[in-house]
Amino acid sequence: MLTPHQTTQKPSGDATSAPQNLSVSTPARHEKSVTHPSTDFNSRMCSIDLCFVLDCSSSMSRSIEKIQPQLQKLCKAMAFEVYNKRMGCEVRYSTVFFRDHDYRSKRLESVDFTSNIDDIIRSFCTIETIGGNDVPEDVLGGLNRALSLSWQGDLKFLIFIGDAPCHGVK
Repeated sequence: MLTPHQTTQKPSGDATSAPQNLSVSTPARHEKSVTHPSTDFNSRMCSIDLCFVLDCSSSMSRSIEKIQPQLQKLCKAMAFEVYNKRMGCEVRYSTVFFRDHDYRSKRLESVDFTSNIDDIIRSFCTIETIGGNDVPEDVLGGLNRALSLSWQGDLKFLIFIGDAPCHGVK
């Protein structure tokens, strides 16, 4: 068992990079060194997929009105920060809007992954909240639609926004 004073780490790079060399001394004074390949996030191009899954039933009307501008700001800020601080990483966005089973034609709407922020902002601006005569919504339908999108990023994120459980007992 190692104690903190028996473990030494040789610093390398900045706070965003993983240690390149790790030395460990045991009580018997046997030193082991392990060299890791660079995992510096800044050292290579990367891509990030970010999917927003939103409950667009009537009960979400007021919430969606409040979060629409925030979602737009988040997308713009993320694109700017990731591109400038991560040497050109690409961020791709997608949206899935789900409602209840009663509204077949508008039950599921989605925009597949795109790096065009204007497409995503346009989708946020056109959200129509309808339905929801009962409490449960088609949550699983929304999540299944998200799974069917063209996920490709090195890093994948899904942000779920809703106020009701799914149909069924599970």
